[in-house]
Amino acid sequence: IAMPIASLFSRVAVCHLINRSKYHAPASLKQISFKVEAPWFDNEYKEQRVLRRKAEKKWRKSLDPKDHTLFLQINAETNNLAFLKKQAFHKHRLKNAEGDPKAVYSILNKELDRKKSAPLPDNENLLTLAEDFNAFFVKKIELIRKEFPRSQNECAHDADTELPDSSLLQEFQPASVEEIEGIIKDSGIKCSPSDFLPSEVLKKHIGVFSSTLCELVNISLKTGSMDGVKLADVIPTLKGQQLDPENLKNYRPISNLTFLGKLIERVVLARLNEHMDNNNLQSTHTRTISVQKTSLYRNYSSQNS
Repeated sequence: IAMPIASLFSRVAVCHLINRSKYHAPASLKQISFKVEAPWFDNEYKEQRVLRRKAEKKWRKSLDPKDHTLFLQINAETNNLAFLKKQAFHKHRLKNAEGDPKAVYSILNKELDRKKSAPLPDNENLLTLAEDFNAFFVKKIELIRKEFPRSQNECAHDADTELPDSSLLQEFQPASVEEIEGIIKDSGIKCSPSDFLPSEVLKKHIGVFSSTLCELVNISLKTGSMDGVKLADVIPTLKGQQLDPENLKNYRPISNLTFLGKLIERVVLARLNEHMDNNNLQSTHTRTISVQKTSLYRNYSSQNS
């Protein structure tokens, strides 16, 4: 079938233009980077930056000294506003971390770009090094436990006191989704490599996972077991930068606990505090730290595992 002359000419012209465009304007790859805005950027500061940009364009186009003076004035106002926004943002962060030295130092180290080096003993076989650390820490813990006093009269003052049956804590009340979300809001989210999800995912979608976390917590409370959730990634940390990194005695084990295990312990601590307050069991003793109280639950769960 013969193609019309006009159509044939149009196709030839298009092909010619495509070939010429490839010669004059060859295709090239360009990498586009997206910058994450600073958390203190708000609409007020963005509008101020727009004013500065307009003033700069006007001055560069006119080269008028008055426009230059106006640009310098707006530029100084923009820089001052940026300083105030940064100051308010960091003050708010430090205020929220008040009473938590670890959180304060974490903020300072991040802002000052202090990167800690993690020296380890010189050993090419990392598996052997991990086994050496494990054997050393296990032996160290066993020696510490042997040094604990084993007196049968430690709680004699409590044994002589007859307590009513209502003061016996026989089971833990189940947690609610609202309670779980409140604990997470107060204590924050910090995960370990052994967790099922990274902390950033949990923070963004905590409303989706709160009901599942509540169900897992209640299963642990009902069965008295923490099997599979009481895990930790142990990181050997040098006690001081001036110490010999080849000597294992100069290291302390830092346990990075799983988020679910810590969440269960916080719920148990809340139940123990409530029970002891309701039954006046803290009249002669101050409230102990969470590790001492939740150790009761750990021992109970280990016996039922």
